[in-house]
Amino acid sequence: MLKKIKKIKLCLINKILNKRCFSEAYRIKLAVEIESLYRRKAIKNQGNRTDIKKNQNFLRVNTNKELAKLAKVSPTRFSQMKWFLKNGKQYLSPELFEKKYEKLIQNDTTIYEVYVSVRKIRNKQKI
Repeated sequence: MLKKIKKIKLCLINKILNKRCFSEAYRIKLAVEIESLYRRKAIKNQGNRTDIKKNQNFLRVNTNKELAKLAKVSPTRFSQMKWFLKNGKQYLSPELFEKKYEKLIQNDTTIYEVYVSVRKIRNKQKI
């Protein structure tokens, strides 16, 4: 039953990701939600030697690049949004985080602008 639910969720997310009418931020958020499925492919390859010619069936898996392709954004944008989702709450108040996140979802600001502003706050806190 649980596997069926995961398959349905994956199918729905893939359908949403194929539509351009959603903002980049929303598509990236959905792609991050299914990241664990893509990580499994990478985990299978761990321990395989890539320098041996006999290992021709070895598939390199870059999870971030694959998910960025799935969300139809650049790998850099994907990484910036993923960093914001992971670390934004740590450096921003919950209200400010939600405000910036809503602006991203509504395409009122760019992922890069939000990323840079949060990184500046982080750097000030470190000093």
